[in-house]
Amino acid sequence: MLLAECRAAGTQAKWASANGVSPQYVSDVLRGHRVPGDRLLRRLGLRREITYVPVDEVVS
Repeated sequence: MLLAECRAAGTQAKWASANGVSPQYVSDVLRGHRVPGDRLLRRLGLRREITYVPVDEVVS
């Protein structure tokens, strides 16, 4: 989703500037080096949701 938004803006730097985050931060998120924060997620219309699900079997 972030990559598509950057492409629509023309560049990562343009999208970053328009959305109040640094180009380096956008690059880091796209490369998987950083986890997207709340500001970036809000700009994409998303929110973080953490869930826990049971595993099929317990490993001891």
